[in-house]
Amino acid sequence: MTTEERAACVAALEAAERAAQALRAVLAVEGPEPPPDLFDAVPLAVAAQAWAISKDSARQRARRGAGFKVRGHWYVPRATLST
Repeated sequence: MTTEERAACVAALEAAERAAQALRAVLAVEGPEPPPDLFDAVPLAVAAQAWAISKDSARQRARRGAGFKVRGHWYVPRATLST
């Protein structure tokens, strides 16, 4: 395994661990709502501004797979904002 491949694997493992932590927070019934930065995501209104579209259009885009819902609120991963 090359140094670059190893670095990519380590980065992927760290991302997976952050995602697992975020999922644990979502599944915690009595815990507070996890902060969106735990997911490296922004609220729907911020995504709508970044995409220069209305909140309704952003919500439709999120429903089609660009975002996710946590306890009734839509979030969009920062990586998705560039699309």
